[in-house]
Amino acid sequence: PARLLARKPVPTVGTGPYALETHLPGREFLLRRNAQFHGPAPAFERARFVVLPDEAARVALVARGTADLADQVSPATAARLAGSRDVRVVRQDGPQTLFLALRLDRKPLSDLRVREALDLALDRRALIEAALDGAAAPANQAVSANILGHNPALAAPQPDRARARQLLAAAGWREGLKLRLDAPDNRYPGDVRIAAEVARQLALVGVRVEPNTLEKGRFFELIDSGQSDFHLLGWTCLSGDAGDLLDSLAHSPTADGFGLWNTLGLADPVLDRLIEESARAQVDSERAAHLKAAMARLGELRAVLPLATPHEIFLVSNRIEWAPRFDAALRPADMRPARP
Repeated sequence: PARLLARKPVPTVGTGPYALETHLPGREFLLRRNAQFHGPAPAFERARFVVLPDEAARVALVARGTADLADQVSPATAARLAGSRDVRVVRQDGPQTLFLALRLDRKPLSDLRVREALDLALDRRALIEAALDGAAAPANQAVSANILGHNPALAAPQPDRARARQLLAAAGWREGLKLRLDAPDNRYPGDVRIAAEVARQLALVGVRVEPNTLEKGRFFELIDSGQSDFHLLGWTCLSGDAGDLLDSLAHSPTADGFGLWNTLGLADPVLDRLIEESARAQVDSERAAHLKAAMARLGELRAVLPLATPHEIFLVSNRIEWAPRFDAALRPADMRPARP
């Protein structure tokens, strides 16, 4: 209605099982049952989400019975609470892939030899142990294995630091290279530790990396403004389709909506054609083939350097029944009181 569109801010719009009752940005929001929802009424009348960046605080609320579910639980905490009578640990393969994003239209990262050298300098398994406590799978592409368009034919990257040094020398950086790595400080699992470990590993081939960790709002402002040449990014294809990432991040910007979040300076005609062919495909098998080819091309360009697919770990009270979705979304309509 026009009277609602005139408000600042415009109220939330939707036809789902819950409606927004109150919202304190950055702190919490409260949902209530939507009386006009056409499907089955959700089990709980209200659902309160509280934003707590500190893991210990999130876990403590569930452990003492004040809250019913906490996400982004660390492996160490999960191990400590395994076997508890009042809470249970729920794990699943995560939908998000973490990768390093590189600007291809600016020196020195415009040189494929430099990008390949960075890729070969990275030991994903060592990074996962150091920064993610082992709770992740090494990534060889920018989408996880449960996403349509994931290309199983792509080889797992292996570190080759001697070759990395050769490539840097051939590119004119025999005496070393200096880069700033931008990363959020509480947006992705282990983000600060990942930035530090990437810096440590790249130093082994003569690349001096300065980790620049920022509050997530400032981090995304920096990315959106085009002021970051090298940054840590995480991506979840919420639709289950690799087009979520390819259309937005990897296609060159166009008037018809491709490349809306292309912060990489990436403009590759071959990749653009493959993405457009996937968009025109009429059947899933044809679309998947084009998406897989696009993922292979993105890997050849090394516009992004995949790092890891973190596991999702949740702490759930025994008062509710809940199983995580593939996208790890916390939907109160999926939750039920536990049976006696």
